[in-house]
Amino acid sequence: MRIDGSATLEIQATPAECVAALLDLASYTAWYPGVTTAEVVDPGGPQPTARLVFTTGMPILAEIECVLQIDQPTPNRVRAVTLSDGVQIDGDGWILDGPAEGPTTATYAIGVEMKVPGGPFVEHLVKAKAGEFLIDRPVAALKRHVERPPDSGAR
Repeated sequence: MRIDGSATLEIQATPAECVAALLDLASYTAWYPGVTTAEVVDPGGPQPTARLVFTTGMPILAEIECVLQIDQPTPNRVRAVTLSDGVQIDGDGWILDGPAEGPTTATYAIGVEMKVPGGPFVEHLVKAKAGEFLIDRPVAALKRHVERPPDSGAR
């Protein structure tokens, strides 16, 4: 099954704050939708790499596991590169535009290819929900995460 899409939101934070949140893979369990495990596998490397386990809330794709490496081709662009089988991610990733003092226009544009058990009929049933989970919810979660008051601890 292939899902392509993008979502854009204005975030009341600086582009640097947004980039820092996206590069901190170890903190994904605290804010990134569905991430239940974020095990950093290469802490000393130039590109953050982690094994992530997502719980989707969908019976058919209850859990997705992948190893992601974060690439930062420009200071305001962050994209995930998959290093494991099962889920392949491509596309522009996160583009975080705005003045240095904020706000930031965050656009997340990705394509996701994954195997779904059950064939085309089941793929059709989960595609809309998977698109929301993989594209729309991460942008909203980043917004909540970086806009929160420093001591709130809220998600």
